[in-house]
This record gives sequence, C-alpha cells and structure tokens, in this order.
Amino acid sequence: MYNIAVFNRKNHPILISQKLKLIEVADESQLLHQLNFIDGVVIHRSEGEDQNKVLELLLSIKRQKYFPIWIREENGDRLIRKVAIELGALSGFDSTSSSDEIVRVIENTLHLIYQKRLVDSGENEKGTEIGLNELNLSIIMPNNTEIRLTQLEYKLVSLLASNRNQAFVYEDIYKHVWPSDNEMNTGHKKYRIANLVFHTRAKLKQHKVNPNVLQTVRSVGYRLNI
Repeated sequence: MYNIAVFNRKNHPILISQKLKLIEVADESQLLHQLNFIDGVVIHRSEGEDQNKVLELLLSIKRQKYFPIWIREENGDRLIRKVAIELGALSGFDSTSSSDEIVRVIENTLHLIYQKRLVDSGENEKGTEIGLNELNLSIIMPNNTEIRLTQLEYKLVSLLASNRNQAFVYEDIYKHVWPSDNEMNTGHKKYRIANLVFHTRAKLKQHKVNPNVLQTVRSVGYRLNI
C-alpha cells in the first residue's frame, strides 16, 4: 500500500484505488509537512488557478524530497504540463484522462520504482537478500514481505545494511541512531542498542524471518548476516 497525497484546492472528486492510500490535502504547508510520510504527490490544478503557484509548489516539493510527482491539469494547458515535466514531474494528466487511467499510471510507476530499488539494494537472482524501503521505513524480504519498522529500527538496519556481513561497533551504531544524544555511559549505550535489536528481531520473527539476521558479534557490536 502506497501513500499518495492529492493536492486539491477545489474539492474535485478524489481518486479511488485499492492499492493506494490517497490523502487529500488543500493546504501547501500541510502538504510540505507530510512529505516524509508519503510516496508521491498528485498536484491538481483547477481551472483558472495561477500556473505559477503550481510550479512553485512542485519546486518546493522537489527541494525537500525526491519522489514521483504528477500534474493533473483541468485547463488542458499543454504548456504548463511541458514545463512541469521539465522541472521534474513524471507526467501530466488533463480533463480527458479518466480516474482509472490516472490511478493505473501511478500504480505502475510506483511498482517499477520499488522493484528497481530492490534490485539496486542487492537482491540477487536466488532471492536471498533483503531490500530497504526508505519511504515506508521498512525492509522487504526475498518473498516480497514488507516489514514496517520504527524510525530508530530502520536507522539501525539501514546502517548494518550499508556494509553487509561487516560488524559495526556499539559506538558507531549509537552515534548513527541517536546522533544528538550526549550519553557518556557506555553500559547504557549498549543497553539501548540491545533493546532496539531485541524489538527489531521480534518483528522479524513475527514474519517468520530468522531473527539472527541481526547477528551479535561478541564484545564488538552487530552485523547484518546475509
């Protein structure tokens, strides 16, 4: 399930999809504050709406997050769609585009993006590796099972995945997961890391994944054992 924000000032009919969670937003600041929790944006430009505002919003989004953006243009203005695509939008839709067509394009695009991320993250032909989904704060197993993590759990796993089968020492793990924490007690640091590993392993076990994928390296730290 992907989270798609639909920026819609005029309350036009919302898109409907069983594979997408569509979140209707009418306020720019609200949209920009939600970027870390969504997988893409559809910007709906209503008839008579200033095209510069639409383009400025597109640029504001691109400055904060790199993910798919689509323009839905009610005026049939090909020029703004062309400019929007040049600025980074994936494609544009007009009044002749049906809701079913728009939804299918979005679903297909997201599927291709996430499948590519799985390949780029090291999934081999035998399907023995795991993938990372930063937008959803999740890991994706070889059988395509997606396991949602908390932000701290994802930080831990993503660090270990950055150099698989190599052990990371406790101090480096702590600095990565809690970068602004000034804790000096080494024992307390190890306790917090071990507690985080415990909860992450529990989620793996719930999904019938060997929890020892997060392997303890005695007196050193942890590693991702692939």
